[in-house]
Amino acid sequence: MKYSLFVTCPKGIEGLLFEELTQLGAGLCKETVGGVFCEASLENIYQLCMWSRLANRVYLSLFKGTVKNTQDCYRLCSQYDWSKLFKLNSTFSVNFSGHSDFIRNTVFGAQLIKDGIADNLRRTLKRRYDVDTKNPDCRVHARLHHSILSVYYDLSGHSLHQRGYRKYGGEAPIKENLACALLIRAGWRALCKNKLPLIDPLCGSGTFLIEALMMATDKAPGLDRFDYGFINWQGHDSDLWKKVQKEALFRHEHAMEESLPFIFGFDKDQEVIKSAEKNIHAAGFSGMIQIRHQLLREFSLPSECKEKIGLIIANPPYGERLEESADLIPIYQQLGLALNQHALNWKAAIFTSDPQLAKAIGLRSHKNYSLLNGTIPCKLYLFDLNKENRLSLAEKG
Repeated sequence: MKYSLFVTCPKGIEGLLFEELTQLGAGLCKETVGGVFCEASLENIYQLCMWSRLANRVYLSLFKGTVKNTQDCYRLCSQYDWSKLFKLNSTFSVNFSGHSDFIRNTVFGAQLIKDGIADNLRRTLKRRYDVDTKNPDCRVHARLHHSILSVYYDLSGHSLHQRGYRKYGGEAPIKENLACALLIRAGWRALCKNKLPLIDPLCGSGTFLIEALMMATDKAPGLDRFDYGFINWQGHDSDLWKKVQKEALFRHEHAMEESLPFIFGFDKDQEVIKSAEKNIHAAGFSGMIQIRHQLLREFSLPSECKEKIGLIIANPPYGERLEESADLIPIYQQLGLALNQHALNWKAAIFTSDPQLAKAIGLRSHKNYSLLNGTIPCKLYLFDLNKENRLSLAEKG
């Protein structure tokens, strides 16, 4: 049996998600803003939830219809047989997006859908299902767009970007799936296969470092998660899910037996370093990622990397206001100087929201990608640090 899905992701990485879903066995993939529509078998669904490094949520398409008023919305939801979806005594919540002339408030829209579901369950099963907005067993997502109400069941539960290891965050931590997308764009997949090193000179809570090692050790992003939305779905097959879990564990354990690339993180803040070390431990990578206290102006390649060529990736701070960005220019200048002096023939990837800050690096970017970090438009700038791409004497001074 094939299920119709809508898999969501951060805006700007839909193309990468399309490729990933295809590789994981999904069919009839079609990109749209913020996600990909596709079809998948039950085993493919489990593979998506276990292995997708880029998705936010995996939505199972339930039904859709044209609605002209609130009564149409309520009627559409109250007529669906929800008893074939929710297991007995499950709690549920409703998330609503979109608006129209008759629904201007997402809270009102969610309440309308909830009433239709609750009334249907009360009528068909003669029992009440409780709403739990904080930690429900089952999550329903409704989207109203151009008078079409589409209703989905959330198979993922909590967003898939939440791997479970990030117990401690830095000042502005980047989401795990966005970090993974940036690593892919920077060419880390090929580099880690060749056991080449990765360095983050501004590592913060360590997200780049952990995601990079998860890719290098073939660790499924969902391996440590146990709170999926499909657990309380009537269509769940626990034996098949255990099979997918067992296969993912085997792949990771096998990869851990091989030699691994050196991965280093530096930061100026000792407390932030402690947080990164705790996150690394929670991810199961204690002793496999080296974190050191170091100012950016003191940057140099670790001795383990002196004879190698690898990737330097960073998410430096960037201000939302012009005056904030001006204060950050020295950080980008120091970053450019560090790359120029110590990383000849390496690759670099810098993620920022401000083109002027990127320009302050002083090196030529051969390619950039536009993405959103939350709601902030950003770009990933890629650099080949070869002999032709060097700072001038004036920039050095």
